[in-house]
Amino acid sequence: MNKYNLNDQMPNFSVLTGTGQTMLSSLVSRKRRTALLLLRYAGCRICQYDMLQISNAYEDVLLSGGQVLIVLQSSLPSIQSLQEEHRYPFTIISDERGVLYRALGVGSALSAEELSSPAGQDKLERAVACGIVHGAYEGNELQLPAAFVLTPNLKILFAHYGSSAGDTPSPLKLAALMRA
Repeated sequence: MNKYNLNDQMPNFSVLTGTGQTMLSSLVSRKRRTALLLLRYAGCRICQYDMLQISNAYEDVLLSGGQVLIVLQSSLPSIQSLQEEHRYPFTIISDERGVLYRALGVGSALSAEELSSPAGQDKLERAVACGIVHGAYEGNELQLPAAFVLTPNLKILFAHYGSSAGDTPSPLKLAALMRA
């Protein structure tokens, strides 16, 4: 499993969005840095909570000069339904078969216990308090998350491989990384 690090070049993957098949480079801003987050799937409460937090802080992301792309192991219809319901200000990429996760070396937990953490439990409790309900299971249930910050030419400025379901950088940290 090949992991990517600071200053590596992100491959220019073919990706699927609500507007069709395109290249990752066409979604990455020509003038701004881009945070690429690989979460789990549309029905995951923690993932929904992370997306809500990013959506709520998107003004900070924009002020940092950045943008966010989210990858989910969900079908395009699931993502389109989620996007229609929440009107997220970022693009969501469908990777139903987990091709990007494998290509970027984003691993899986060995068990549900390994997938959980105190930070993940805290996010889960916050998600429940926000009224977020668990949706359909899709993809690899034990999938771990990852986060990257990319330059316009896909150079990696930040790479983080999550150790549990809730191990993703906060929107404020992402904004700071895109500002740097």
